[in-house]
Amino acid sequence: MSAGGTSTRPTSAAVQLESRPGTGTATPQAVLGLNVDSVVSALMKSPLYAKIERMEHMLEKLTQQKVQEAPNAWGDSGKPNSATSGEPYQDAKDKQQECEGKLTTVLEQDMTPSQFVACEFSNYIAELVANKFADVPKVFVQLALELPHPATSNLSAFRNSFVYIPERTTLYIKNNRTQNIGELIMIVVHCLSHLKCGDMNVGANDSSHNFTAAFHQLLQFCCEELFFRRASNVQRSQGSSGTVSISHASIRELQSKMKGLDPSECSTFVRQHLGLDEE
Repeated sequence: MSAGGTSTRPTSAAVQLESRPGTGTATPQAVLGLNVDSVVSALMKSPLYAKIERMEHMLEKLTQQKVQEAPNAWGDSGKPNSATSGEPYQDAKDKQQECEGKLTTVLEQDMTPSQFVACEFSNYIAELVANKFADVPKVFVQLALELPHPATSNLSAFRNSFVYIPERTTLYIKNNRTQNIGELIMIVVHCLSHLKCGDMNVGANDSSHNFTAAFHQLLQFCCEELFFRRASNVQRSQGSSGTVSISHASIRELQSKMKGLDPSECSTFVRQHLGLDEE
């Protein structure tokens, strides 16, 4: 990235990775009508669903905490009074790091292959979301070595891990967050949710109902996209209300192929058909 804040994107991720050997390890990445229990069991074994379940529990806890707070627990500033409600939730890793007070980006030529892949996948997710939701701006994700101090009104769980510069429509994320791709994507979706509800730079508050609704909506969309892109041989269908599900044609195909199978064989067949066991 240049000093003016613009970035020259490489034309090929493959070229970028091949030119940096040895510097790191790349880590990329319904109802069927018949034997429903087996299908649900197969899908619920996915690590992605386990992570979503943990995030939903966290959001439910935050919402319950706000409901139980006394009426005067929130001051005029919009921040919780620690005497009555305690400190807002902050991610454990986020607590362990401090912002340096200035923005220093990681140049693409200085990224390890794993950082480059993680950054590209983050931009892919951001592009998918922006193309789906008109109230989410097209954001470019960039890695940073150092970050400015967050605003005192920023109550985000990841306040020490990112900064958003609206003039550049760029989301800068601390480079150490690429160590776990699941955490990185959660931060990206988290930030896009704040952009969607319009409070990113005006007091991001994870316990607000607007943020909770936006976060769940974007998570649902990302899960749908990742499912149908993983199960590329399963077609999707969208109802008049916007609900996305497996198409009737794909359901009929599965039913036809599962006829005559022993119930104990259905789970294995569905996992193979959806590509869930592929490395």
